[in-house]
Amino acid sequence: MSRLCTTVITIASPELHPYAGTLVPREASTIDFSPFLTYRKPSSLFPAYVHSHPTTMSSSPSYLSSLYAEFLSWLTPSPVPLSPLPTRGSHAPSSSQLVLPCGDHKPAIVVFLRHCGCPFAEKTLLRMRSSAARHSEIHFIAISHSSSPHTEKWLAEVRGAGEVGIIVDEDRTLYASFGLGIVGWWHVLSPWALWEVLRVAREEGIQNRSTRSGNRWQSGGTFVVDGEGMVRFGEAAASAGDVSDFEALVKSLE
Repeated sequence: MSRLCTTVITIASPELHPYAGTLVPREASTIDFSPFLTYRKPSSLFPAYVHSHPTTMSSSPSYLSSLYAEFLSWLTPSPVPLSPLPTRGSHAPSSSQLVLPCGDHKPAIVVFLRHCGCPFAEKTLLRMRSSAARHSEIHFIAISHSSSPHTEKWLAEVRGAGEVGIIVDEDRTLYASFGLGIVGWWHVLSPWALWEVLRVAREEGIQNRSTRSGNRWQSGGTFVVDGEGMVRFGEAAASAGDVSDFEALVKSLE
């Protein structure tokens, strides 16, 4: 994949690049609850919220706004009409946001991420970044449903996307076009998913980051699309902690 000027891309015409992404920045709402609420320091399980003060936490508007965003991420989002999940041998959905097949007819591995801040989204991106650096003959494309500013901030926190192209789909229409909808509580909060959060933090050093936008109930998924726009592999994530083996997906294109 050719190197882009910025990791998060805005493309006006599909002819300029092999696939097209759209970013629609939105202003984050700020609600000041400081006259009514005070917060004490939580446990180390939530490092994103631990400040340097030894006993209390900041009640600044920016801190309370981020806490409110965390709360919103747990609410069930409004549904988006779903298309069927693309299956092996079918044509991949194509739109102005994501043109498939790619204009240069290279195959693509398209991954729909969980919300920015999720440790599994971060682990997925790190794996994609590693594989993309080794396989320039394949486009690696990650879709985020967090807002454009928050996606950019998250990318800076995880040291960039490397050769992975990023498309922001805040209204989740791309997710829906690939059959990826809202999951149940077991998908996110099963004992196995929660244990994997702890294991990834302990063994791989990937911890929860603050969730500024996006939703915890949106399903992720992975699709492999060949140079003719045919799906070679496609599935929704089996659980929140389901992270693909991208080297195995590369071999599926052989």
